[in-house]
Amino acid sequence: MGFLDFAIIKTFSNLFMMLNIEGYLVGGAVRDILMGIEPMDFDFVCELDEEEHYSAAEKIAYILKCDFKYNNFYHTAKFFYKGFDVDFVMARAEKYISAASKPIIKSADIIEDLKRRDFTINSIAVSLKNEKFEIIDPFKGIEDIKNKKIKILHDKSFKDDPTRIFRGIKYASRFDFDFDDETQNSLEEALQRGYILKLPKGRIRLEIDGLLNDKNPLLAFEFIKRYNIFESIVKSNIYISLEYDEIKFNGLDFNDKMVLIFYKNKEEVLNKIKDLLCLGENFIKYSLKIKKLESNLLMSDFEVYKHLFEENIKDCLLYSAFDEDLRVQSYLKYKNSIKIEKDFENLPLNIRKECIASKKADMIINLLNGGSDYV
Repeated sequence: MGFLDFAIIKTFSNLFMMLNIEGYLVGGAVRDILMGIEPMDFDFVCELDEEEHYSAAEKIAYILKCDFKYNNFYHTAKFFYKGFDVDFVMARAEKYISAASKPIIKSADIIEDLKRRDFTINSIAVSLKNEKFEIIDPFKGIEDIKNKKIKILHDKSFKDDPTRIFRGIKYASRFDFDFDDETQNSLEEALQRGYILKLPKGRIRLEIDGLLNDKNPLLAFEFIKRYNIFESIVKSNIYISLEYDEIKFNGLDFNDKMVLIFYKNKEEVLNKIKDLLCLGENFIKYSLKIKKLESNLLMSDFEVYKHLFEENIKDCLLYSAFDEDLRVQSYLKYKNSIKIEKDFENLPLNIRKECIASKKADMIINLLNGGSDYV
């Protein structure tokens, strides 16, 4: 897989030559192509000032006959072209006044632009001049790809933008890389200094959601666990559960994944996590139900089945959390075959619920012992 294999790269190379623009392919697309992975999106950078960049974006949109959105702060244009999201960015330098603040932006050359990026593996550019595709790698990103290392470009990287902590974990888990020693030390220092607390809760939720929807989410949470990231945010000891079948886990929605990861914690801690990630009351409810069921698995078959029928826990949670427990899996397999024809309507609600659960528990045991599935 090479750069010439992608029509979108050829298209923008020709556009840059037509408009006499010094343009480059940068970032994730370069990294992925060098790793033999098909890129998910394409980022192009050009060496222009603010006015020139906007004018070039308008011309490109006109030539391509497509729409684009423009960010006036960062001077980035996003084109929607033939099914691709394509970013066209002004080469820029950034200066941060304080942790997690918006940077001061100014136009720059390609080396300065690469210097302000998050990790060396994303700081590789390819010159599109005359389709020669010369690789520009001033920070040895290709070497770090070969060594499977995630490495920041300077020691203030996580202070400038604490979301890079999550992005670093995303790349490490996606590619099965690890942090180099200096980056790991810098990450741990950033957590100790509380830079991550400068992020809005909504942004933290967005970053965690991104990790859970990326490749290898359970491995991503191994990194979260290793570096005590949630402890640094909620200021409590956190128990993280990750022993799940990956396929079943990946099929869950965000809230259910959070239940399985955090259910073993105390209710006080669960509430802190709920507030941090805006999870709602069902997160607490199902976390407590799963935790109670786990403790009840030491009880008799009858008590386990009775508890399952009483609690009515979501099937998807049971499939993932208790995939090796034969009683839970039997309950899931046969619960819809258990039908009660006798009338309990005259009983008070709390007694009726318990009686129905007891009756169904007897019936499923009978069924598993070869009896009838109807009573």
